[in-house]
Amino acid sequence: MLLLFHTHLKTLILFLCCLSTSLWSQEVTLENIGTFEGKIVTFCAPITGTYQTKGERKVTYLNFGKAYPNHSFTVVFFEKALKTFSYDPLTLKGKQVCIMGKVGFYKEKPQIVLYDEKDLKVED
Repeated sequence: MLLLFHTHLKTLILFLCCLSTSLWSQEVTLENIGTFEGKIVTFCAPITGTYQTKGERKVTYLNFGKAYPNHSFTVVFFEKALKTFSYDPLTLKGKQVCIMGKVGFYKEKPQIVLYDEKDLKVED
């Protein structure tokens, strides 16, 4: 009886782990990313444009979909996050990447604010 309980308990724990992973980190597409506002997702696509502001406090933008200003989605990170990179993220234009983060909106377009290089994986 105790062995049966442990077997069911292991199955339940495995199910809950899988369920929590699917709830907290979801893979999405360029077409539906806007429907995941407020959720942590994994998004993979090629970067179609990059831009970095000039001046003292740099902001970096990685755009997806069409060229700016008709892009569908943006990854944005501020200078503090830029300092975590071991390479220049502006060199990623045209590369397939996966981003993990929380989807938000800015000027009616979905975006993820990136805080660390570890949340961006280059697939090429």
